Amino acid sequence: MSAARVAPQLAVVGLDGVSFNVLMPMVDRGVLPNFRRLLDLGAHGPLVSTVPWQTPVAWTSMATGVNPGGHGVYGWWNPDLRSGELVPASGARVERARYWEVLSGTGVVVGVVNVPMSYPARPVRGFTIAGLDCPSSAPEDDPLLAYPRGVLDEVAQPTPDGVRRYRVMPERLDGEDTLAAAARWTEVERHRADSFFALVDRYRPGFVQLNLFATDHIAHRTRPGDPARDLAYRSADEFLGRFLDLYPETDVLVVSDHGSCPIDDFLMVHNFLRELGVLHFGPWLADEQVPVVLGPDASARECARLVERLRREGRAFRAELFERHRDRFPGANVGFSTIDWDRTSVFCTSDYGQLRINRERGAGAVVSDAEHARLLDRLTTAYLDLRRPSGEPLVERVLRRDELYRGPHAAAGPDLTPVPAATDVYFCQVYSFYGAGEDRLVAPIGDVVDPARTGCAGDHHAEGILIAAGPRITARGRLAESSVLDIAPTVLDLFGVDPLPEHEGVVLADLRGHDRPGTGASEPVDEQTEGLRLRLMSLGYRI
Repeated sequence: MSAARVAPQLAVVGLDGVSFNVLMPMVDRGVLPNFRRLLDLGAHGPLVSTVPWQTPVAWTSMATGVNPGGHGVYGWWNPDLRSGELVPASGARVERARYWEVLSGTGVVVGVVNVPMSYPARPVRGFTIAGLDCPSSAPEDDPLLAYPRGVLDEVAQPTPDGVRRYRVMPERLDGEDTLAAAARWTEVERHRADSFFALVDRYRPGFVQLNLFATDHIAHRTRPGDPARDLAYRSADEFLGRFLDLYPETDVLVVSDHGSCPIDDFLMVHNFLRELGVLHFGPWLADEQVPVVLGPDASARECARLVERLRREGRAFRAELFERHRDRFPGANVGFSTIDWDRTSVFCTSDYGQLRINRERGAGAVVSDAEHARLLDRLTTAYLDLRRPSGEPLVERVLRRDELYRGPHAAAGPDLTPVPAATDVYFCQVYSFYGAGEDRLVAPIGDVVDPARTGCAGDHHAEGILIAAGPRITARGRLAESSVLDIAPTVLDLFGVDPLPEHEGVVLADLRGHDRPGTGASEPVDEQTEGLRLRLMSLGYRI
């Protein structure tokens, strides 16, 4: 190491959607030498995600040390019953301190890049570059994406031909095969790493974190063993090797927010609710179906203009367009924007079949607590009775809100959460998949969508990864199961900082040869978001 280079004390490397069921076979094949290097140097074990096990929820819980009821992020989209719109979630509404902000407050210089749900970049001692929840259409031009303001311009000057060196995500993904998409992600993340290392050299932080996203994007579109997935994982391995070579004195925690697995079938949640008679859609063209109706050649701006007109002109215009297109697209009226609230008592906006009771809009709203309790019982029984065509149960158990969530935002969470009996079934609420219509409750994914193009070849499971190695990490081999909630108190402890009172996880003291303590304490579209909406859609996070 040169005299000018100062090693961080601790680095967290965040890898979206990485799981041992995919990672270890690749390590055994010898294609991930730097993962092998870390595994041999330290210890590893499963890292259990949040419910739901989804990127924005899990990274926010990891950073803040609290469950979704404590920070208020339940997914990529927030249902707004008053407007009838699904609004992109954002880290701007998270009130809890992330662990790097706590460290900064104690005087530690920090450097954090690309953690989801960290927009806007808050002032810290050091630097931060936020993630993809930036609401702007061109996030790299948003002055709130990075702190200090303008710091991104200093390390990410365009190439001579005008190409940006730092991007939140690739410019174009639609229409490309998975290998081409993986190559684009690899290029973006190599430039991200370049910016990261330049800032680390300049600011000399004691704590650093870089998150990479390609592993999850490609996992949604491929099966294990696909060359595109290998490329995404090798890109992450390349970054690890570069970091380990530069900073051998640094303790490293490699973490993921959830795992990934192949999926074979859709459980069409909205057909399930329609058959129960608790969800109804009006005969109106849905906002979510506009890209289907306009076709694959329509631009994002064309789609946005039609959505704006639908909202401006109302149901008569929606009805006219639906009638015009219903023969080709019988599902073109299926969307959150076209729910008939006078006849709807239950709806779903979750990728994991989480159900919400309508208690506030239209004649269908459930007013009495007794009716609410009866409806929860009925839905629970109906979920548990669901079977695959082979006769196997689809749902293992059903959890109520107060079993999962606690804290100031618990009331905003879903009422019921099904626990799938198998990982190869996707509980599909995705409105924009209904354009051609699908009446079955359970259908092979390939019958409904193009799995690779729509990001439905794979999905998440609840078990991510933790790999720990470094001079102060004495643990070796296999670790006991940990939780994403354990990361915040553990990071603080590695700097001699006490966990915050609200932290629900425990310090992973076994990383340094001590006994791990018991369970931690728990606590009792407008235009500004249109850029984020389109970016989420392009990544496959449909509405």
